[in-house]
Amino acid sequence: MIPQTSYKEGVIALYMLAMLGQVRAMGLPVSDIDGKSDYPLEIEHRGAVFIFTIAECPNANKSMPEINRLVKEYDDKKLKFYLVDSDSGIEPKKLKKQLAAFGYKGKHILLDSKHTLANLLGATTSPEAILMDPKGFLAYRGRIDDRFPKLGVERAPRSRDLKTAIDQFLAGKKVTVSRTPAVGCVLPKS
Repeated sequence: MIPQTSYKEGVIALYMLAMLGQVRAMGLPVSDIDGKSDYPLEIEHRGAVFIFTIAECPNANKSMPEINRLVKEYDDKKLKFYLVDSDSGIEPKKLKKQLAAFGYKGKHILLDSKHTLANLLGATTSPEAILMDPKGFLAYRGRIDDRFPKLGVERAPRSRDLKTAIDQFLAGKKVTVSRTPAVGCVLPKS
């Protein structure tokens, strides 16, 4: 018999699994930017990349060129890329304009206004990337690159951390650096 739990207890339990590095794929619906339900944790590709953002976050917006390079190289070929907007109050129309202004080229955009996906996967920062395999193992969590060594400081990237993790993951190797600090705006919590 499975014990009954409240929604909050369930989210806490799933968050704990995420912190341990494993989340089983489940039927968690998340609305996309066009109002349709998507089930991003039911991974059909070799894996999925979730990039958590807030539309008005300068670090996320400045990371769009690198995000676009990764989307162009990997999305729907080997991995499915999701841009997950965790802004509670942004309207989809405004978000589309914002993403167009910063040149976002991806097609899988999720609205996580209740922060369910962010809480489940343990994302705390905009931008923050999570690479997950179809079984729910979190192979990588952290920054896209080291462009922002600390808050308020920007430099030319020396390390493309997410790309390195993706390449190792797709080659069937262990991701050598599976956690890096993401520097940016704090994601809201529900």
